[in-house]
Amino acid sequence: MQEVLVRQKIALQKNEFKAGRETLIFIHGLAGSSSAWSDHVDGFSGQFNLVLLDLRGHGKSHRYLEFSDYQPSRFSEDIDAVFSELSISNATLVSHSFGCLVALEYVAKRPDRIKKAVFISPRFSAPNRALLLASWAASVPMRFIGTLFSGSPIPRRLDYKNFPRNTDFNPRRMCSDIANTGLRTYLHCIRHALRVNHERKAGLVECPVLLVHGDADRVFPFKHALHAQRVIPHARLVCVPKANHVVVLTHVDLLHAEIENFVAASA
Repeated sequence: MQEVLVRQKIALQKNEFKAGRETLIFIHGLAGSSSAWSDHVDGFSGQFNLVLLDLRGHGKSHRYLEFSDYQPSRFSEDIDAVFSELSISNATLVSHSFGCLVALEYVAKRPDRIKKAVFISPRFSAPNRALLLASWAASVPMRFIGTLFSGSPIPRRLDYKNFPRNTDFNPRRMCSDIANTGLRTYLHCIRHALRVNHERKAGLVECPVLLVHGDADRVFPFKHALHAQRVIPHARLVCVPKANHVVVLTHVDLLHAEIENFVAASA
């Protein structure tokens, strides 16, 4: 995989692009990075042009400081730049967890560039005032303590093979993720996610959609997948038995087969 820096700010990994192949853009979850998709590269690289994106504030991408830097529109601008600088005319977005909200925002903004969308372990909901207030209260110390919460001084990606216990709430993996990204970025992203009516935006999606969700997910329980299927009536839902929230790490072969079949199917 080649390392690319878009606008000198946003890092990504890509394979050698070949004419005539479909392009898949992978978007990771909160506090993660493109390394979450590392085990998927071998299965897809022979068939597709691949882009593994580090969201702003994550992985090797630039660590922005302000709350406004993490507005959904800012993430969309980054994805737009990826399309433009890599000369991608259209693509399928493959996203996980928080990344689904980022992908949804871009699908709503630029439907002309999106052929299909894969949402893995999503939660599309209306704003939650109680959770928003709690996240705001938690973020207040950021104004006073600043750099202690800015994350790793050297942008990097975690190797998830170092965290073999792929449970939903693995304290070691979660603490390493947040320490790498920074608590400030982590809370900024959560606050913005809670402010947007993703349910309304999901209802406007017109491209073909594949939903994949584990029925043992304790972060976003399976009822959220059923709700997503209701608000996106044309979406196809795949339930992964006994799978948890980090299905991208635990069910690589299953995801490969489902995504490959979904992309190959006529719209």
